[in-house]
Amino acid sequence: VCAMEALCSPDGSVCTASTDCCSLRCGGGVCEGERCVQIDGACGEAEECCSGICTGGKCAQIPGAICGTLGETCTDRSQCCSKNCQGERCVRASSCSAAGDICYAPLDCCNGGCQLPAGGGPGTCAESVTAPGSPGCTVGGEPCDANSGCCSRVCTDLGSGQATCVTGTGCRQTGEVCSKDDDCCGWDTSEVTCSLFQTDPPVGRCTNGTACQPVGNCCGAFGSNCSQNCCDGKKEVCRLDLGGLSRCFGGGTVCPNGYDGLDPDCCIAEGDRCQFRDQCCNLAPCVQVDGQFICQSPECLAAGQRCTPGATGEGECCNGLDCLASGELGGAVCRVRPSGADAGVGSDGGSATGDGGAGDPDGGSGQDGGVVCSANGVSCASGSECCSGVCLSGVCGTCKVDGLDCTAAADCCSGVCSAGRCIPPQTCVNEDGTCSGTAECCVGLSCVIAAGQANGTCQPGSSCSASGQSCSATQACCQGLRCASVATSATCTESDPQCVCRVVLN
Repeated sequence: VCAMEALCSPDGSVCTASTDCCSLRCGGGVCEGERCVQIDGACGEAEECCSGICTGGKCAQIPGAICGTLGETCTDRSQCCSKNCQGERCVRASSCSAAGDICYAPLDCCNGGCQLPAGGGPGTCAESVTAPGSPGCTVGGEPCDANSGCCSRVCTDLGSGQATCVTGTGCRQTGEVCSKDDDCCGWDTSEVTCSLFQTDPPVGRCTNGTACQPVGNCCGAFGSNCSQNCCDGKKEVCRLDLGGLSRCFGGGTVCPNGYDGLDPDCCIAEGDRCQFRDQCCNLAPCVQVDGQFICQSPECLAAGQRCTPGATGEGECCNGLDCLASGELGGAVCRVRPSGADAGVGSDGGSATGDGGAGDPDGGSGQDGGVVCSANGVSCASGSECCSGVCLSGVCGTCKVDGLDCTAAADCCSGVCSAGRCIPPQTCVNEDGTCSGTAECCVGLSCVIAAGQANGTCQPGSSCSASGQSCSATQACCQGLRCASVATSATCTESDPQCVCRVVLN
């Protein structure tokens, strides 16, 4: 199960409503550490109560509540709106509130419908929302029991302890929540619209559109109960994306199997229009900019790229990477810190020794010499023994930047050797960067998106890798996911250059 901080804000975070906080207590605009008081418990003010209602010195139930709302007592999952009962309390299944659960505004709810009382105060999320021309499938974030009922056709536990319908990156598929036409897959090619069921704020659902499946929409590969009739490329471009969703990739007129972010001859370049990240070169995020989804590289440096120690902003290494020395000849690159107490690398990206030398003329260890390190070509057991900070196949050496020839992953600063050349790992977005789904965020971050919005921001989440994020023998996937090779979809091994967490399809 993932850390609950991946779904809500931890103690001390800024908040505007109790539902922002894991503790369900927001006081003075800050999430409080003490847990909320359940129904019939003593209270002095409303913000102390899980329900947000304090009447006659006791916490009261939300009027019209039909299931256990967040924070309330439970003994079984069926008693909770979220279908998630842990520690005898109803807890979140996803970052949004499920049907029937507590809400303070429409965008608190996965389905975008919050039924608020006329006199103010908390309400409950609508049991269901309908919009003309849109199917009645279950939207992303809602609890589920089977793939077939979800708009995305994928129902899985992403780490909360309860399976939910998965929302894909990029454009929103048929039936998913939207706020305007250009949020939806096929709005510009297949007459798909965002059919609004409320206007303040605007919230609706993406309609069916024309007969064929628009690019980005679900299709019938791998048992998904969608049509394989993709508008651009037919069934040949119907494939699983890195998050495990069966989608129409498009590009059938350019590439026989459709767009592929890992094929430089069949990917969509940065700045060009896209539908979801798997189409973009180097798997760059596909985010909405001025009403158009475009491939947009994050404002941080990927593994294997040259960097300047201490740089910030666009010159900063992406999450999980350090700007470290690439070898004895100078220069630094973004890479995973090698093993060892200090990995043989100083705080400024240089070598661990004070001057890179071997001490006093008489062979003793001088006052400024530091720990003696080994030159390139000398045998080693870890990077901490080498002046370069890099131990390659048991020998001190220099890691290679992207584009140079390689024979093994260990040769490359990026840790990825493909077809004899060092290449970048999949692109990811740093904290506070723009995203359209968690798969676009760096490991340890989750994409927080309000219902009906196309974009969100990457925020601290679980330490495990979510669906579509990088994984390896040392970076585990969250519960319910498997670490698979990008190239073959088989279980990841040490020889695979790139692996991601995939949904386990039944």
